[in-house]
Amino acid sequence: GEKRHWSKLYYQVFNKEQRRRARESEYWHPDEYVDDEEDENVVNEEDIHSILHNLKKRLSGDDVNAKRESFMTLSKLINSDGDDNDNILRAVFNSRLAESIIDGLEDPSYVMVLRSLRVIGHIVSGSNENAQAMIDAGLMPKMQALLSQDSNEPTLQLVKKEACYVL
Repeated sequence: GEKRHWSKLYYQVFNKEQRRRARESEYWHPDEYVDDEEDENVVNEEDIHSILHNLKKRLSGDDVNAKRESFMTLSKLINSDGDDNDNILRAVFNSRLAESIIDGLEDPSYVMVLRSLRVIGHIVSGSNENAQAMIDAGLMPKMQALLSQDSNEPTLQLVKKEACYVL
């Protein structure tokens, strides 16, 4: 059923080390989520919403490592194979996480901007509804501001190239 669906997704997306680090993070409560006994524990849709809420909190914080890991997790989660993407993206939009992902375009670190663009690219490359949801979440003004920056810095040029790919 639905619980097995989320459990399977959880174990496909997160490797053992990522599950351990997530459980040990200050943003997760170790007893609240599954442990490494795949057959005995399941992650349901409510857990996924809680995980997304925690990712949103991490993206809005000041911890660079937490942001980096959150973007990597989202990229992996959203780009996973199978029929799960629609459910995942629906949860991303319902939790208003899309706005936090888009806010990553304003990060002073171009590395974080690139990570944000990578996640946005995974989302908008799906259905027209996903692309429209990102537009509705405020994507276009931030993309315009990003592309309007004037610098010959190689990293900014790479950021602009990735932004053009997203568009």
